Amino acid sequence: MCHHVCSKITALLCACTAWLSMSMSAETSIPGTDSIGDSYVDSLLVALGNTTSDRERAVLYYDLSWHWGFTDTIQAMEALQEAEKLMDDRDLLARAKHLFHHAGVFYNHDKEKSQQLYMEAETLFARVDSPESYEYQAMLWSNYATLEQSAGNDNAYLEIKLQKCIPLARKAGNTGKLSSYYTDLGLVFFNLQEFEKSAAYCQQAIDLLNGKGIEDWNLLWAYLNLAHTRIMQEEMEEAKAILSKAEALLQPVFEREGKYTSFPFYHLLQSLYHEWDGNVNRAIEHALKGIEYAERYSLGYHHFRLMYYLAHYYERVGRNDESKEILVSIKETDGYLNMIENQSVVLNKLAEVEAKMGNHEEAYRTMRELLAVNDSIYSNNIKLQLSEMEARYNASENERRIMELENQGRMQKTILFGSATLAVLIFLFLLYAINQRKKRAQQKLIAVEQRQAMKISMALMEGQENERARVARELHDGLGGKLTGIKLTIENCARATNDGRLQKATQQLTEAVVDIRDLSHNLMPPSIRKYGLEEAIKDFIQNLETPGTRIEYYASNLSALVHVNKQLSVFRIIQELVNNAVKHAHASRILLQTTIEDDLLLIDIEDDGIGFDPLVVERNMGLHNIETRVQFLNGTMRIDSQPGKGTAINIECRV
Repeated sequence: MCHHVCSKITALLCACTAWLSMSMSAETSIPGTDSIGDSYVDSLLVALGNTTSDRERAVLYYDLSWHWGFTDTIQAMEALQEAEKLMDDRDLLARAKHLFHHAGVFYNHDKEKSQQLYMEAETLFARVDSPESYEYQAMLWSNYATLEQSAGNDNAYLEIKLQKCIPLARKAGNTGKLSSYYTDLGLVFFNLQEFEKSAAYCQQAIDLLNGKGIEDWNLLWAYLNLAHTRIMQEEMEEAKAILSKAEALLQPVFEREGKYTSFPFYHLLQSLYHEWDGNVNRAIEHALKGIEYAERYSLGYHHFRLMYYLAHYYERVGRNDESKEILVSIKETDGYLNMIENQSVVLNKLAEVEAKMGNHEEAYRTMRELLAVNDSIYSNNIKLQLSEMEARYNASENERRIMELENQGRMQKTILFGSATLAVLIFLFLLYAINQRKKRAQQKLIAVEQRQAMKISMALMEGQENERARVARELHDGLGGKLTGIKLTIENCARATNDGRLQKATQQLTEAVVDIRDLSHNLMPPSIRKYGLEEAIKDFIQNLETPGTRIEYYASNLSALVHVNKQLSVFRIIQELVNNAVKHAHASRILLQTTIEDDLLLIDIEDDGIGFDPLVVERNMGLHNIETRVQFLNGTMRIDSQPGKGTAINIECRV
């Protein structure tokens, strides 16, 4: 049961996880009753009345400003102004901390303003060498990274966490912060559906905290995310045990730290567990509790997910009218449908409910809307691919610039030795040696940064290929199957009523099923996983061959290539090569050979088409894609072509 549910809503889970990481960083209280949120504020106000220390009072006012920043900006600013009155302007660290908390007021309302203030604070923190400064810098960069993530910049989020947050937390000696950043890395891999890696990072955070005997919000956060991952893996007994540990921490953590968003997240996970356990009514109870918390504290990310699940549970128990009402409400009013993957999930569920209610025309209209959304998702995947290519191009340009700097240094050395007197030569040589040392240090730093950037780019490429594969499966297995079922239903109605409109709708659904199948196969050729790379290439060529275009294909030892992403890259290269020969060269005869010998991949293609001049031809998208993927495989490509004399292309890659 859980697998069925999880496979249909993984996109919703992953799309919202980025928002969860931001929300958990920004939370301040966890209410269990209507009075709990007020009691947290009351406790801060009581503490203000019981202390005369300006430093302690400033900290309490900062806590109030952070808490009110998510519900009442005016009160948050008033608390911030009270803290400013207690601040010593001569204290650099105090000024930096004030800017940090000022940014927090705008964190949930004006992201650009918040990031601007964080960077102003960073310039001051960087001038203070102390554990407290390092700790604040780690928190600052963590919040900044999460704002980048909320804007869709996952690359920047991952880079900041690795290069800023974790090193600063270690430098500060803050176990809690360090553990939270390990959990954040787990979330990154959760978004990529790399669940084992996600679980490993969450467990690393838990082990770190348990080893120090720390039972705080960071431990609760790690438990909840580990439970979430285990649910997605259908390891339900382990998920149940982890949720029990999380439940034991909820109230104590709130009473000590005043966090509140853990409660709706906890109820969401409990509802998922109870659905798998077959107790849908208990799942509904937990979803309703979570929605109550989300509405009371305006937690839109939780509200959206819980409402979706509630609609799903109502559908499970036959309460289709209520399910439809919730889905329509989400579709018309929920701001989190700005995420296009969420639109796809909600429209898919709405079409399913409409069909169960017998509203076939409404189901058909919703399906057409869903097709348009999925087309947009495909377009976004193409944009991700272009961004990946641009990143590789920039990395290559940086390497070229490093080589130019090295050559420039050698040229300067030659000029110095040949044009100066002995005394000037000694002076300039010493100066040159100093400069070279600096340049080598800079080049080493640049090289390290480039290697790190390449690692991140490779991880993102792998994640993007996984996402394309997932979308292809969802389109083919989920949406295609539902459309086929709707088509059969409408066909039966058409035969029974002889209604011409229903017959036309049947034809349109047939075309939609064909479109979905073609789109799915383009995103991820299923024959690669089923039969291997060689059979996938043969299948592609057979579909492309026409009476006017003959394609001869020879292959040898392609089974030696077992890495899935490399198989996909080779398949995409051959796709582009053959498509170019057919569509652009207008070839009538094409010869394609692919072989692997001693880990050397050879791809040769010849055609009798119109040819072109490789030195002057404009790089179209297809040719640019080929060159980029060859670079990914650490290979070389040679083009032999002349106008009117056909084209021959040779590719060699170490695989």
